[in-house]
Amino acid sequence: MSDVKPIVRIPGTIKVRLGRGFSLGELKEANINLHDAKRIGLRVDLRRRSTHKENVESLRALLKELQKAEKKKGVKEDKKTAAKKEKESRVEETQKEISSEAILGGRTPLTTLKGLGPKTEAKLREVGVESVEELAEEDAELLSEATGIGVQKLSSWISEAKQLVKERRKES
Repeated sequence: MSDVKPIVRIPGTIKVRLGRGFSLGELKEANINLHDAKRIGLRVDLRRRSTHKENVESLRALLKELQKAEKKKGVKEDKKTAAKKEKESRVEETQKEISSEAILGGRTPLTTLKGLGPKTEAKLREVGVESVEELAEEDAELLSEATGIGVQKLSSWISEAKQLVKERRKES
């Protein structure tokens, strides 16, 4: 919720009190549509027809603060995005190096299979499955009991491994 509160004048007096929400006229003068006002957390009183300069000025000030905050956030996000892209490219290069080394040695790493990451690879290595070629020769149910990995996942990885091995043999 926004901490900006609307003020209203009591008709027939000079007294001022806090209002229930900003009027549509005040929002319009501050160039804020109803949807954006709700998204920001501003209260809107649809019954109010009056427009007060103080409310419009406070809305404009709030918009400037939000724009400054968004610019700062955008700069931080740009730095994060750049760092993330750099990290991803380093990871891809490393994976290509590992893949090419493994393929040249006649063995394909397990992480080349779709959805099989480093943690699962470690579990499979614990039970003696080191490469895609070895996985292609395994039984899903027995491997599931030994590793705790689901039978369906293992079955799909095994079938994918068999397909890869078959393709590699055709290339050779």
